[in-house]
Amino acid sequence: MRWRSRGPAPLREPSLTSGISSRILSGISPDRIPPVTNAEKIRENRLRRALDRQGYRLMKSRARDPRDLTYGGYQIVDPTTGGIAAGWGNANRGYGLHLDDVERWAKRD
Repeated sequence: MRWRSRGPAPLREPSLTSGISSRILSGISPDRIPPVTNAEKIRENRLRRALDRQGYRLMKSRARDPRDLTYGGYQIVDPTTGGIAAGWGNANRGYGLHLDDVERWAKRD
């Protein structure tokens, strides 16, 4: 079998999607999202374990845009029913609690 040279590769025009991922990544900058401190993460994990012992689950919003109504919020879910036990709010989108609210709810009588 003989190999033939095809010559230089043809020039390709850039596709429409070639710069999308770089623009998305450049739009996410660490200065837009406040960093979670170690103390906050420890507190969140402690509350998560406390609620787990009570039979509930702590869920944090997955929103990464600070302009989102659910950004940085929490909700408490009852895993047996799948319903929200606390934290319904923010234009009926859930995640209406902050860590202080979660702590008060976990310590209720």
